[in-house]
Amino acid sequence: MSAAGSPRRPGKLDGAWRPAPRCGSRADGLLRPLLRPLVIAGLVPLAAGLYLVMTTSFTAAKRNILRRRIGPGSAASSDAAVLRAGSGP
Repeated sequence: MSAAGSPRRPGKLDGAWRPAPRCGSRADGLLRPLLRPLVIAGLVPLAAGLYLVMTTSFTAAKRNILRRRIGPGSAASSDAAVLRAGSGP
């Protein structure tokens, strides 16, 4: 009996409290360390694709704006035309 006069029961106050057993399987403990690299491996190609789309669209927009400002008769546009014409067989 405890000091209060009631029968002694193991519990949180007694120091006998233990956490509930885990409900996962043994494989759960083995797969958990692999979760972070798998998430990263899935996000890296997404980031690379987003990078390529953004840089390509930015470059295309920049060229379009510069082509409009410079005009078709300038040296820069004629150099590009010579390069395009000279690249073929």
